[in-house]
Amino acid sequence: MPSDLPRFFGFGASRATPRGVMSLLNRYQRALLYVGGAVTSLVLLAATAVMLSSQVRDYVAERQAEFNARRALLHLELFVRQGSVRINIFHEEGAWERRARAPQSLVDSFAAHNGRLVLPSNKDFPPMLLLGDLSAQRPADAFAQYLGLAEEVGYRSAAYTKTLTLHSSYFYAPDLSFLAVVPAPAAADLFERHGARTTEDLIRRIAPPELGDLSDPAVVARLRDSGTAVWLPPAVIRHASASC
Repeated sequence: MPSDLPRFFGFGASRATPRGVMSLLNRYQRALLYVGGAVTSLVLLAATAVMLSSQVRDYVAERQAEFNARRALLHLELFVRQGSVRINIFHEEGAWERRARAPQSLVDSFAAHNGRLVLPSNKDFPPMLLLGDLSAQRPADAFAQYLGLAEEVGYRSAAYTKTLTLHSSYFYAPDLSFLAVVPAPAAADLFERHGARTTEDLIRRIAPPELGDLSDPAVVARLRDSGTAVWLPPAVIRHASASC
């Protein structure tokens, strides 16, 4: 029986020595170890890949859940702000014909400053810049209702700033003859920055293009009849760099 072992492995009887058999067994043992090591490495690599894939899926799912939560909060905040704006718009549209005029002292001050007036502020209310194109055909008295609205909006803006973290806001007359901005920037800088000479020109330059041409009656009628807010894309502020 031992003499058949070398023949079984493909060796002739002339090589059937104990040293040859041991050498052959050692080679098979090394081959088995190499193959086993390779298979084990492949198994470990597959397990590592599965584990990493599971971790990536969990991370993506966690980030997606966080994104959905932040988006829901953003939609809620936008809904609250849009609701507050629409309530004020509907209120002013309904009460405009019966709106009380601004105090005569405010009208006189607006005329004395040639349509460039900053409403004084205190610790609770930010200052408001009032701009109007005064002329012989349209004296300061013609802006009395807008001045009264601006005075009231100043108080509302203070409340919105504290509760909704508003940074700035403005409103203007449909005929582009009056503009109110809160908090008040420097009037001279505002005109110089946009290269405008009149309030109407300034409004045309700063009005978002998404609203359309405000001089077109069809555009104005569409904005008034829709009754919905027009959300504008975020503004990109480009900082100019100076080289020495």
